[in-house]
Amino acid sequence: PTKHLHVSNYGPGTTEEDIAGFFAPHVHVEGMVFKQTFCFVTVPTVEEAVATRDKLQGQELNGSPVGIEFVRERAQGSNGTPSTKLYVGNVPADATPEEIVGVFSPHCKVEQVMMKQGYCFVQTPDLETAIRVRGELQGHVLRGKSLIINYSREPSAAAGAGGAHLPPAGSFLQRPGQVPLLQPLHHQPLHHQPRAHLHHQPPHVHHNPHLRHRPPFDQPPG
Repeated sequence: PTKHLHVSNYGPGTTEEDIAGFFAPHVHVEGMVFKQTFCFVTVPTVEEAVATRDKLQGQELNGSPVGIEFVRERAQGSNGTPSTKLYVGNVPADATPEEIVGVFSPHCKVEQVMMKQGYCFVQTPDLETAIRVRGELQGHVLRGKSLIINYSREPSAAAGAGGAHLPPAGSFLQRPGQVPLLQPLHHQPLHHQPRAHLHHQPPHVHHNPHLRHRPPFDQPPG
């Protein structure tokens, strides 16, 4: 179970206010991502999510029995092995790095932010910090969207130097032991052979003595 709930099968014409009112008697709604036929609701704790799901499962909303399930937190990240890089999901599509830093900086030093559309990666200083910050900011609401924070999937230690690494700007991706994708050119001195000397000769004109000279068209023949 998680504290993020997937809510579906509510009646046509249902609004965000209807969903909030549906949950309000049972739990505080920390965040909501609303779609036309389903939505995601975030509540304060996993225990409250479990209790609320049990109470509201199958209850009618606008004439239709509602289905409620726990959201699986696995998208691009992992709940398993901790890493210093955190995957942050459910980010507003137009969010900026400055907004992400603003969310994380009160809790830790942000070493790097890599933005994608709808999610991002945040680099923290160490594992202890990453574990703590993930717990503190899980479900944090940014512009009405509850953030989902997991550990980024990184190459295992067994992979060693063979894991994928981000190349420096302007370079090519190359794995150890492989031939570089772009080999440097070994310049050989070019031996220029001199061009054959061309002697300019005027074109040979053959005169036929038997041809009569014809005057220009604008003069009568003599």
